[in-house]
Amino acid sequence: MDKNEPIKSLEARKIVADINRMNLDGADYEYILGLISRLINGWPMQAITPHKDTRLYRGVVYKEKPAKKSFLGYPPKMLVRNFQRCNKPESPMFYCSVDPYAILLEIGVTSGDKVYVSKWSMIKEFWINRIAPRSDMEIENAVRDTVLTFFETKFAQPIHETYSSQYKITAAITEKLTSGGIVNGGNKSLGGLTYPSVAHPGRSENLAVRPEIVDQCLQLDYAEEWTITAVDEGGKISFNRTDFASDFTADDIKWTGKALHWTLGPGEEVTVMAEHDGWVARDKNGNIVNPG
Repeated sequence: MDKNEPIKSLEARKIVADINRMNLDGADYEYILGLISRLINGWPMQAITPHKDTRLYRGVVYKEKPAKKSFLGYPPKMLVRNFQRCNKPESPMFYCSVDPYAILLEIGVTSGDKVYVSKWSMIKEFWINRIAPRSDMEIENAVRDTVLTFFETKFAQPIHETYSSQYKITAAITEKLTSGGIVNGGNKSLGGLTYPSVAHPGRSENLAVRPEIVDQCLQLDYAEEWTITAVDEGGKISFNRTDFASDFTADDIKWTGKALHWTLGPGEEVTVMAEHDGWVARDKNGNIVNPG
C-alpha cells in the first residue's frame, strides 16, 4: 500500500480501533505518532489565524509570589517529566485559554490557592489548527467523520493527572497538527492547536502554542494574583484579586500590591466595560488600553 495515498475509510477505522485497544503505559510514542500521521493523510484541517485583538490567558499556581516573568510562561524542558495533553516529555507547550475562568477549572484550584493569571496579546500573526472545525468549513465524508470524531473524543476525555501516559494520543495528535508549514500560508508559522476545554461546562476554547511561537508572536501585557476563597460542591469558584503587575523590566515582575487598575494621564479618558473575559478598557477610538 502506498502510504502517500489519501487514507480510505476502512483503514482509518482499523487504525482508530488499534489505538483504542492499546495499553498506553507500554505503547511506543513514535509508533502512535506514525499512526496519527497516516490518519490525517489526505483530508483537510481548518487552520486559522487568531484575530489581532485576541486576548489569551494563562494561569499557574505557586506557593510563593513569582519574581521573574519567565515563571508566567511555558515551563523549562527539565520540568516536563511526562506526557501532558498536548506535549511529550521535555517538549513544553504554552497552555492558555480565551476565558480566564476556564483556567481555574482546568487547573483544579482549591480554597487558599494563589493563582498567577497572565494576559497575553498577539504581536505577530501565526497559524493554529482546530480540533473542532466549524461545520460550514467541513468536507462531509466517511474518513473525515471517523478521524475527527476520534480526535474530538480523545481531547474530551477527562484525565485527572497533570502527567500521564494516557496523554500519548493527544500529544501525538498535537505534534502532527502543530508541525511543518502550510501551503500558501504566507510568512506565518504554524505553531498552535485549539481544542475545547474538558473542565469548562461551556467548552471554552483552550490553546496549546509552541514555545518558539510564543517568543516570536505573543507579548505579556500584565499579570494578576488571584486568591481562591471558596470552591463549592457545584464547582463554582470564588476569588479575590490581590495583586497586579504590568512592569516586567529586565524579566523582573514589579508587583504593585494593588488589584487590577488603570492609571490615566491628564485629560485621558477610557471606557471600561465587562466583556466575555472580564473588564476591558478602550480609548475613544475603540483601542484596548491595558491596565497599569
